[in-house]
Formats: sequence, C-alpha cells, structure tokens
Amino acid sequence: MMSNILLISHNLNLEGAPIFLLSVAEAYIEAGHKVTVLSEEKGLLVEKFEKMGAKVSFVPLFAKDGPKKVSKFIEKEGFDVVVSNTIVMHEILIGIKNINCQKLWVIHESEIDHYKKILSFTAKSFDCADKVVFVAHETAKLYEEYKKNDDHFVVIHNGMDSTKIDEFKKKNPKKELKAKYGHSKKDKVFLNVGTICQRKGQVDLIESIIDLFINAKLDDHTYFYFVGFRNIYDGGVRCKELVEMYSMQDKIRIIDMSDKAFEYYGFADYYLCNSYIESFPLTILEAMAFELPIASSDVYGIKEQLTHKKNGLIFPAGRHLEIKESILTFFKNNQVARQYAKAAYKKLKLDFSIEKMKKEYVKLIKK
Repeated sequence: MMSNILLISHNLNLEGAPIFLLSVAEAYIEAGHKVTVLSEEKGLLVEKFEKMGAKVSFVPLFAKDGPKKVSKFIEKEGFDVVVSNTIVMHEILIGIKNINCQKLWVIHESEIDHYKKILSFTAKSFDCADKVVFVAHETAKLYEEYKKNDDHFVVIHNGMDSTKIDEFKKKNPKKELKAKYGHSKKDKVFLNVGTICQRKGQVDLIESIIDLFINAKLDDHTYFYFVGFRNIYDGGVRCKELVEMYSMQDKIRIIDMSDKAFEYYGFADYYLCNSYIESFPLTILEAMAFELPIASSDVYGIKEQLTHKKNGLIFPAGRHLEIKESILTFFKNNQVARQYAKAAYKKLKLDFSIEKMKKEYVKLIKK
C-alpha cells in the first residue's frame, strides 16, 4: 500500500545530512511511496530530488511560526509519514505532535551538549516521535535519557551505493583524473572532503602537514587537497591563512565546496579525517568505496566504520603527533596502506551497503 511521505530537511545543500536524505527518498520511491521534500531554502540538491521523482516545497522552518506552517502543510497534503532530519527539527516535532501521522526523527549529531545549549531541546520532542533513528550506536548512547521505551530508538547505519562509484571508477581511471588535475603518476595525493570548519579539525591537519614539509619528511611529489571551503566558517578562513603564511598553496590546496567530489576521490591516493564530532560520516564511506587507505580520528561512529590497523588507522582527534605518524605510515609503506584499503572496501560491501540501509528505512513505515 502506498504511503504519502514527507521528508523535512534544514537545507538542501551538498552536505552530509541532506545527501543522506537523497538515499532515503530514493528508497521510499523505489518501494512505491509518494515522496515530498520540505526545506527552509533551495540548494544544489533540489534538482537531484526532483529528478528521482520527489516533489520539493519550501517553508520558513525556523521562523517563529515555522512549526505552525509545517503543521498546516502536513494537514493540507495529507501525509501518512513525516521524517524529520537532524536534531534541529526538535521544535517541528512538537509543532506536529497532534497530527495523525507516523513521525520518524533521524538524528545524526553527536555534539549533544552543544545542541542542548543552543537549541534547548527537551524530552518532549523525543516523546513526539514514534521512532528516533540514529546512524551510529555510539551516538544513540548519548541520548539514552530521552528514550521512552525499548522500541523507541533504532540504529540504522548509513549506507553507500558503491556500484555507482565502481562505475565512476571504470569510466574515470585514476591515471586520467590525475593528469586532468595536473598530477603525474609519481604524485601522492592525500584528500579531505567536508565542510572546512573547526568541528572537522582541518586546521590540525594542515598544521601537521606544514610541519612535515618544513622538516623535509615529505617529498616534492606529495600533495594535500581539502575540498569544502566556505568563507562563512572561521575554520576554513584559518586554514587558508596558514597555507598562505607558509606559501604552501601548491602543496596544500583548499578547494571550494564542489559537486565534483567524486573526481577528487578518484585521483586521490589516501584519505584523511580529523573530525572532533561525527556520527557516521558519509565521507568515510565514500573513501572506503574509492578504495582509499584511511587515517581518521576515532570519534563516535567512526569506530564502527574503522578498526585500527585492520582496515585503516585511527587516532585521537587533534593529536598532531599521531596525525603525522599516520601520514608518514602511508607515505612510507604503500603495501600496508593498500591492505587497509582492500579491507575497508570489503567491510563497506558487507556491512554498509545502500541496499541494506534502504531496506531498514522502508521497514520502518507502518503498514
């Protein structure tokens, strides 16, 4: 039986949570449901949602009367299921509590203390949700006090459509992509993808990388790409300042947020992550799918993705010494790096497939 489903997103930018929602929308459409996406403002993902068959509408979600407008929109359109995406939807949940529909709430955020302060959410929002979905067990543990019964919380790991990436890799060989971006076969390219900000720790990575170059630990064929710059974030601005201060614009390249991320993954040789707070990052899954050796901080759900010295290297966030050791391990021992990459790719296929994730979200819909 077809359900009329509404997915609510704070924005439709090329960011982790909205990109995740694309897969959820696709799962419901493939299962024969009607899907509408509601957001605060337009973004680069609008066209992708519409192309797959979802209707996209806009409401000022965070205006004073935002919850009331969302409530009226739901009643007017007669939705059977409402999926609210991210913790910032806590007031929306309260605003629609009296509407007769199934309410699902997907929470990605692990920085619970931060959001308690700025959002002032309470157990009331959680009580309004029939199911609260977390993308990692480590994140779910943080919200344990808001669990109203044993069936209230569920964990569904993010999945990755590795077949699309496999197809991309076949059509775009690494050698060709490297040449396109001005690199030779000898060049070793390290990559970080994601909004460049304090939370994702790129400043620590760049400080460590600069130190390695200054002390001649890396050669002339080593390059680092950071994809996801927006000048509204202090962390990104600081990264650019550091690179310019040491005149390393050629070796450390800071790239604006881009819809060509696959190309950067495609010509990269290694992947770096130093996030202080994550739940179950899609960028790690993408790096796994591109068969890149991964060195990452060990926060929250990343420990469910990577096991130290089995399918990657993990270290405490912000620890410059461990960051440098991880980079040098890959730099000096490509055989070990490739072993980790193969093991990570295997784990992705086995545990984090998009098919597995889609089935779990479809099963949440009440008959």
